Amino acid sequence: MQQITSSMAVKGQAVHTGRMKIIIYCLFGIMFFFAISSTMIGILIPEMTESYGLNNTQIGIIGSVQNVGGIAAMVFGGVLSDRFPKLKLIVVFFTIYTAVLFGIGAAPAYVMLLVFFFALGVANSYLNLLISAFVSEAYGEKRTAYLNMIHAFFSLGSLAGPIYASMVQRSGQPWNRSFVNLGVLCTAVTLAFVIIAIPVKDQKNMAGGGSLLGGVKSLLADRTILILALLCAAYMGHQAAIGLWITTYIQEGLGLDRSIASMALILFWGGIVVGRFM
Repeated sequence: MQQITSSMAVKGQAVHTGRMKIIIYCLFGIMFFFAISSTMIGILIPEMTESYGLNNTQIGIIGSVQNVGGIAAMVFGGVLSDRFPKLKLIVVFFTIYTAVLFGIGAAPAYVMLLVFFFALGVANSYLNLLISAFVSEAYGEKRTAYLNMIHAFFSLGSLAGPIYASMVQRSGQPWNRSFVNLGVLCTAVTLAFVIIAIPVKDQKNMAGGGSLLGGVKSLLADRTILILALLCAAYMGHQAAIGLWITTYIQEGLGLDRSIASMALILFWGGIVVGRFM
């Protein structure tokens, strides 16, 4: 009887391990797909400007509200992660992310477009936070290797974003089809992830580490950490500005072809990917 029980326990552990491997592969895909939407917007700015009749300030506001959404997710996301299992929250927020893609793809009025981009910023930032936390807690000593792989896929998605948007443009489709097509792909990923992830018992705060933002105040009290945080803030401002405006500048400011403008953004993100892998 004891042998049978031990055998069942081993099989159950094997099934759990096998399912966790599939979950981590799905998380790779989720990181890849939501990174695409983070970087493809720069390619689409000239078309969006023409489609809505926007000025530069209004375009800049689109990027700003997306980043405000990201900040809101970082500040308030810990409350949710304390109350609900992270794996279930990943399912919920990737579903929200997919719905937002279709919302932007519907090309609504400018004000609603801002609302959708705010939601996109929330979903992107919180998914990044949740996935990193889940991997750290689920894989213990192996977390460094898995976190590196997770963010490698994010980097690849960041590079794929401008390439994908350029391909949609060359096919003659309007700018909003980039979001609709991506939404269709993400719907398939969402359905697969729901089937795989829902049966897994994901205990909230498995490592007992408290909220995702726990200890931030004590960290920022460290002068070295504070300097690093300020450097990161400057870096992200530079990255966001180039990602949003470089293609428009090359087309309108330098008068060069759209393909050259697209290639500039692709090379920029290609350089970032190389740097991250290094």
